[in-house]
Amino acid sequence: MEYSPIFESIMQKLRVLPTSEYDTPHNKKLFALAMKYAPPELTEMFINGAQEKGLFPKATHCDTDGNPLYSLDEIARFYGQTPEEAQQALDELTEFMPDLQDQFYHGDVHRFN
Repeated sequence: MEYSPIFESIMQKLRVLPTSEYDTPHNKKLFALAMKYAPPELTEMFINGAQEKGLFPKATHCDTDGNPLYSLDEIARFYGQTPEEAQQALDELTEFMPDLQDQFYHGDVHRFN
């Protein structure tokens, strides 16, 4: 599979990053950018893997096209945060991933069975 040059560049930086440095603000931005520029099939694999390992909640709702949606309250509960803390984290991420806001409830919403 061939990836975009931007995605490859970001991944080169992340590949050599020590685990102890994952949680810095700069490196969180790199991870967010990697997700932004990742091909959809890699993004889906990443989210599914994170859900299987209990690192990310499973979606309980979807839009009319079947795309998963998440509520801020669900995210906050999953990570043991207040909604305000979750909103602050989301605001930081959406600075680099504006499309992330689309994953939260808007328009017609349907509950998964």
